[in-house]
Amino acid sequence: MTDTRRHPIFEEIGARLYSLADKDPHLAIAEGRNSKTWSQLGDLNSRILKSAFLIDVGSRAHDEHTISEGCDLLRELTARLPDRHDLLYNLGNGLIAQADENAEDSPEWYLACFMHKLT
Repeated sequence: MTDTRRHPIFEEIGARLYSLADKDPHLAIAEGRNSKTWSQLGDLNSRILKSAFLIDVGSRAHDEHTISEGCDLLRELTARLPDRHDLLYNLGNGLIAQADENAEDSPEWYLACFMHKLT
């Protein structure tokens, strides 16, 4: 796999999308979902980078659906590539972002989750 962090096309796409995310995260998410945005990187690299972008910007925008979309992509990738620890790490970050969006302050919520795990 190509090291996409040094790939000039990735740098260009990343700079453009993250700059857009600073101004309008929802517009950046829409652009990030567009397959043409990532197509120059090839299927695997585009799916990896798209998933990370959706989780990162979805988290910034407090958009649970977008975070879940990124996690779903990473679940597919980790099923195909179970030895890719970077993908597992990114999936873990995505799951934490999902949990952060669903966090509750009430102790009853945590007790209910605990009781659910026991069943």
